[in-house]
Amino acid sequence: MEISRTRLLLSLCMGIVAVSFASILIRFAQGAGMPSLSIAAWRLIFASAILLPYAWATRRDEIRDLSGKEWVLLAASGLFLGLHFATW
Repeated sequence: MEISRTRLLLSLCMGIVAVSFASILIRFAQGAGMPSLSIAAWRLIFASAILLPYAWATRRDEIRDLSGKEWVLLAASGLFLGLHFATW
């Protein structure tokens, strides 16, 4: 599948804007008294809600073909990411 240059640049710009505003929005949330671990959890929930439907639509067969070992590795990576956010 060929991706147009315009679509690629638009995606890149959207990513840059999202990353640029992340720290500002996190500071606002912390200023409102929200715990850092909750902020991290909500960031992951929103990212998953955006990325999982796209992954399912474009890679459904590959996701279905994951082995048990690969599911365990996915769960372990999620666990370690959660530990990273909890201890950082």
